[in-house]
Amino acid sequence: MFKVAASLNLFIASLLSKLCLAIWPDDRRSGGSMKVRSGGFRLLTAMLALLVMTACGGGWNGYSSQPPTITKQPVNQTVNVGQTATFSVTATGTGTLTYQWFDNGTAIAGATSSTYTTPATASTESGSVFTVTVTNAGGTVTSSPATLTVAASSTTVPPNAPLVISQPANQTVQVGQTATFSVTATGTAPLTYQWSKNGALIPGATSSSYTTPATVIGDNNSQFTVTVTNAAGGATSNPATLTVTSSTAVPPNAPLVISQPANQTVQVGQTATFSVTATGTAPLTYQWSKNGTLIPGAISSSYTTPATVIGDNNSQFTVTVTNAGGAATSNPATLTVINTIPVASSLACNSATPAYNTSATLIPTFSGGTAVIGSAGVGSSDITLTAISGNSYSTPLLTSPKTYTLSVTGTGGAVASTTCTVTPTNVTISPITPANSTIAPGTQTFSATASGGATNTLVWTASAGSFVGNVWNSPNTVGTYTITATSVDEPSVSATTKVTLSLPVITGQPPSVNVCNNASTTLSVVALYASTYQWFFNGSPIAGATSSSYFIPSAVAMDVGSYTVTVTNAAGSVTSNAAKVVVGTTITSNPVSLSILPGQTATFSVAAAGDAPFSYQWYVIAPGASTGVAIPGATLSTYTTPVAVNTSSSGAKYYATVTDSCGSLLTSTSATLTVTPGNDPPTIITQPVSQTVAIGSTPTFTVVAVGSPTLTYQWYQIPAGSVTGTAVPGATSSTYTVPATATTINNDQDGYYVIVSNNYGQALSQTATLAIGTGILITKQPVDVFVNAGDSATFSVTATSALPLTYQWFEAAPGGATFSAIPGATSASYTQASTATSDSGSVFYVVVSNGSSLRSQAIQHHCSLEL
Repeated sequence: MFKVAASLNLFIASLLSKLCLAIWPDDRRSGGSMKVRSGGFRLLTAMLALLVMTACGGGWNGYSSQPPTITKQPVNQTVNVGQTATFSVTATGTGTLTYQWFDNGTAIAGATSSTYTTPATASTESGSVFTVTVTNAGGTVTSSPATLTVAASSTTVPPNAPLVISQPANQTVQVGQTATFSVTATGTAPLTYQWSKNGALIPGATSSSYTTPATVIGDNNSQFTVTVTNAAGGATSNPATLTVTSSTAVPPNAPLVISQPANQTVQVGQTATFSVTATGTAPLTYQWSKNGTLIPGAISSSYTTPATVIGDNNSQFTVTVTNAGGAATSNPATLTVINTIPVASSLACNSATPAYNTSATLIPTFSGGTAVIGSAGVGSSDITLTAISGNSYSTPLLTSPKTYTLSVTGTGGAVASTTCTVTPTNVTISPITPANSTIAPGTQTFSATASGGATNTLVWTASAGSFVGNVWNSPNTVGTYTITATSVDEPSVSATTKVTLSLPVITGQPPSVNVCNNASTTLSVVALYASTYQWFFNGSPIAGATSSSYFIPSAVAMDVGSYTVTVTNAAGSVTSNAAKVVVGTTITSNPVSLSILPGQTATFSVAAAGDAPFSYQWYVIAPGASTGVAIPGATLSTYTTPVAVNTSSSGAKYYATVTDSCGSLLTSTSATLTVTPGNDPPTIITQPVSQTVAIGSTPTFTVVAVGSPTLTYQWYQIPAGSVTGTAVPGATSSTYTVPATATTINNDQDGYYVIVSNNYGQALSQTATLAIGTGILITKQPVDVFVNAGDSATFSVTATSALPLTYQWFEAAPGGATFSAIPGATSASYTQASTATSDSGSVFYVVVSNGSSLRSQAIQHHCSLEL
């Protein structure tokens, strides 16, 4: 090795001798270039010694080089998530120094300068340890470890320590000139500066640049450094060497770099431009290099990189300027490439609660990178691969909640994300109306409202029949059917109701009526679920009588009879109870002749049927007379003689006139009163009692009477709705048992009374009412009331039934035949608070009802008000 070096030295010395050149050593540590000066041969020996030592791997200290020395270790760094952190080292040593940074012991690709800036940090990198190795021909040294702390974004980060990003450059001046050194540093303000010369502080040199006084030859090879300080610490620059030359002029043809390329900091994807200014004899040529490798085509005084990538971080760029007189290489300029920090500000869901089976609009807001939107978490992109901040993006149709993610990727690969959740509304259907109804067969319109869906429309179906829209065409069969409304938007959502098809149901039977001759009357029926009506007279249909009521304009004898109505719908028909129509009034029971003993009383009675209410007047024809005289006060259907009757009254005749509501006057036949000493006409001491029995039972009515001679009995039946009694064949004892055939529902409210007779007279019992099943039994009828003008008048009725009873009182004006319901008169008694003489003769009756669906019986009994 030594022989090779010696041979090389001899060759170079010979060459330099011919050229008469001297080589001044350069300081590679400060990036200075080789200076070529003209001079004498006096420096040849020193230069040859230097070359020999260099070739043999030695230095100024003999033939063995020394490893680098780290003069400033890397320091710990604390940053927020997403920020970068910069570590730096300062080292000295002979020859070229190379650097390699390590993260937790692993070499960092491309991290080969004295500083290293991390990509945007994540919280998982907190606690990472960074070291750097510095190497030259003499060996390698490793720095102390520096720890990276990554704090959450809400954590206050300590001030950043100063970092020298542009080192002072070596300077060459002639004796008597000044030299200016400058530094560029970053860190939390304020920054302070202190320049030193050969390790000694320079008073007053406290700015980012320092200009020397006029130099002397003794300043040659002085080392200048600057220490930058803030509250977080200090950073000392690399030393810059001042070279002071004699007044010997530099050949004008050699290039000289007078403005070095500056360090550049850009974001990933941006370009960086480096430039140099050099002097020298034209033409000058340029060649740029990156990390020591020539860059093809980079041959101008400036060079712009392609779009940068994170791998370009910490790359070193130099330029060599060449002309016919030689070449000069610039100081290296460092390229720092910074990752952008992605920010996912928001992902707005508009609306967050859209209608069922519709889409929502997603509006992203972000910065610092490219973005995608998807439904499968961070990085998913089924909504869009290229989101633009502020644009709108539609989701698919949604039937269930879905969370969407905005993922923003920074230039260095860091990802930020945010989400929003879209929850479509549920489809609901309101209850169907009408709900659970009963109707006649035919058409029925149903309604319901759907909400929460895209269309909110419904499809209607039924368990039978068919739908047109929401109108049901029912079958004609009685039964219960299911109606269903189903959502078009979500067929699993539906609402149902029941509907029952029914035969007609008669709720109000036509009542029997008594009408005046040539008077009008109307028969009516009340029915549910009815479509058509047909009235019948004595079983034969009445032409044209097809409404719920039938009007008889002028009643005559031929209109007397039984009326029914048949109510029909598509499912079938039902027929009402028979209503009896009676025209005019007849006397159904005349007074009968009586025989009494002196001192007894005799009671005569008359009965009429027809146009009630009736008014009565009894007359007496004295024995031997031919003209009757009205008996004062004898205005009831019965008349009882005074007790003072004696044999002188024997042979008197009694009769009654009956006036009906139509004003018709009827006169009964006469009955003769015979007063016979020793004879005892019948007297009833126990009246028959009204009864309530079940259908098909056999109730018994009983009367107890006394009289002499032997008494005879005859029972009579008054059919319900009639006032005329008919003798019951064979019913001739003091008791009468009703056969089962006479206790059907149609016998409800039949009346029974008995006439007890002997040779001397007869006694008429009270009428006992037979109530069948759920019928009504009136146990006490209203009676006529006699009051003084101005007094109140009270009428009352007593009735029993297995079902709850209701009451309605009616009134006809004196002499009138039209009855009107009295408003509010709906209890068992009715009181007219104040009477006037004009009220005398007013007639009242009460209708007692029990609402039975089998038979709604209206029971009437007339009474009058007399003043």
